Amino acid sequence: MELAGLGLVPMAHNLTGVFFYHRCNGSSSDFVCPCYPIIPDADAACIRITRSAAVCQKHGYPKPREQINVNTAFIDASQIYGSTKRVADSLRQTKPEDRGLLKSSRGLDGELLPLDPSLEAEEQLCNNLGGCFVAGDSRSNEQQSLAAFHSLFLREHNRIAKTLKDINNHWNGEKVYQETRRIMGAVMQKITYLDFLPLVLGPNPLPRYRGYRRDVRPGISGSFATSAFRYGHSLIRPAFDILDTGFNRIGNPIGLRFMFFNNTFIQRNGINPLLLGLIGNFSENVDRILSSGVTRHLFERENSPGLNLAAINIQRSRDHGIPGYNHFRKLCGLKNAKTFADTKNEIRDPKNIQILKRLYDNPDIVDLWVAGLAETPVNGASVGPTFQCIIGDQFRRTRDGDRFYFERKRVWRRDQLAEIKKVSLSSMYCNNLNVTSIQPNAFVAPTDTKPRINCERIPDIDLCKWKENPYFRRHPCVNGKLVSKNGKCICECKSPWFGNRCESRPRTKVSWLATILNSKKEIVCSGALIRPNHDVLTTASCAKAASKNGYVQLGDYRKVATIAIKSIKKVNQDFSIIILPRKIHKNAYFIGIARVVSTLRPTAVTVWGSGQFPDFVWTKVARRRNTVCKRKFNPLNSRKEFCTLPAGLPAITKRSGSPLVQYYLYQPYLVGLLTEVADSSSSGARFGKYVKVTHLRFSKRGRWW
Repeated sequence: MELAGLGLVPMAHNLTGVFFYHRCNGSSSDFVCPCYPIIPDADAACIRITRSAAVCQKHGYPKPREQINVNTAFIDASQIYGSTKRVADSLRQTKPEDRGLLKSSRGLDGELLPLDPSLEAEEQLCNNLGGCFVAGDSRSNEQQSLAAFHSLFLREHNRIAKTLKDINNHWNGEKVYQETRRIMGAVMQKITYLDFLPLVLGPNPLPRYRGYRRDVRPGISGSFATSAFRYGHSLIRPAFDILDTGFNRIGNPIGLRFMFFNNTFIQRNGINPLLLGLIGNFSENVDRILSSGVTRHLFERENSPGLNLAAINIQRSRDHGIPGYNHFRKLCGLKNAKTFADTKNEIRDPKNIQILKRLYDNPDIVDLWVAGLAETPVNGASVGPTFQCIIGDQFRRTRDGDRFYFERKRVWRRDQLAEIKKVSLSSMYCNNLNVTSIQPNAFVAPTDTKPRINCERIPDIDLCKWKENPYFRRHPCVNGKLVSKNGKCICECKSPWFGNRCESRPRTKVSWLATILNSKKEIVCSGALIRPNHDVLTTASCAKAASKNGYVQLGDYRKVATIAIKSIKKVNQDFSIIILPRKIHKNAYFIGIARVVSTLRPTAVTVWGSGQFPDFVWTKVARRRNTVCKRKFNPLNSRKEFCTLPAGLPAITKRSGSPLVQYYLYQPYLVGLLTEVADSSSSGARFGKYVKVTHLRFSKRGRWW
């Protein structure tokens, strides 16, 4: 399996740290910590490097030197939104109606990152080369591929935010922004853990997730940030192909040395050709060889020579006090290497062992990053056993120590979590770039056996699962009182089916939806049940009816009961639905009656009902050949059962020779179906015609009110 050319670009900067650096100017104080000796200006053989700023010592007690990480330790899309409130606010639109969106600039093929107007942009050396962009991570301008991916994530945020606003028109900008940010953070976690990490560490890279653990420290380890996760530097290609939407090459590749702090290509051509080039070609292999673009020409300018990324990585690990290779071999359960010959099981290339013997006296002092790249990758993984151990430990702690990890219970509803798991980097490409086909996993280059597929076949998130009913919200209040906020009356307290509730004005609002589906469970029509008061529901009709075999859904955005209707042969056949959810005022229930008006042509299905508050609820109606036993449930003693018909409920009549088909789901969610109904509360009107219903299913949509 070959990795696509994008390598680490999308994920690395969300997790690895950004460190503070001390600026050395040659003063006497620069010859003590934190500065290394000053390099003379005429000495071109040395690379200028300054130490990472250290964490302040507390209470005067000396402690091992630790570095300051200005990024969060969690995978939370901080590369999009920043790690501080000040940065996050600066990246948002300023208009109140657009506060849910991120700022952007106009590009040839869509939105780009906003341009940085600050004076700091001049220090990034990109102000005359396409301008400097600003994003949640300060490294967005280091290389054009980074800027392109930051722009892709910005487009995805704004796309989701606009969709959420269309679905929930009552949401303000702050609500849209925060919910979109939650979704993007979860999407980043899903892509990282389920799509990307198995390619790095191999199949089943981490133990099964069992929930949040407060005893786990999720902080980024120095060995991970300065050595192990920098394995990706060996994946970088020396040049980048530019591809069109058909994945055909356009012109000559762009050399890596010309892409540092240079956004000219993006400003002239957009991000599409560059991003398609990243997934349309193979990356380099993980080995000890790095491309010349980062070993000789890193950040090269006309008036300054290029740097050597390999040398910087080695010096940075020494700056941070990372122990030698043997230390981590022992931590990872490998044999302690007394000689270089003892590493032959992990470093299988004899040439790599000879190079290490020539550079180092013994395995104890070998730099971790150097030895890790020299190791042979484990089967199914991209890295060797030592890096596999360090990276796996970090991602496990980052996952288990995160209270908001997307797979943790109650972070998302089940239906929302299922939608988040559909998102992939490939779906982001399809939604935000002018592309019609792509490989299912953007991190894996396409092959003859695993070619690209149409974007329509790529799973994508259904944001309708985030639709919210704006009208009924929990609010402690006294029935009949007006509830005010900031001196303005905003709602009137009512006592509907589900307990005292603050109902936003006007009082006539959508409460329940009746949806008609065909036999393939495709929506035929959807109508609203309008509740002008809390006693009776007015009739709401769908202009189109289900066919002979179909389904009726009754519910609101939080709870939906689905009834399958088969073999309907007569007109004016009725059935009743009883929904009894828990954690509702005194086990309140809802009775809805649906009537099939016609089965010969598309006409109408009418649904209506009323709400009451019984002292008990039904738990079961047993199916018997000649008798029906009605049992009621005592909330104080679930074992007590009675065969008496609850008062206030419709009476049940038995059809001679035709046993009733009745189904009930048990607590905590109780749904009942009566196939023959005699409604004694409707002035003697009887609805007794038989409708055969095969099953009843009730699905939860979030927590109950």
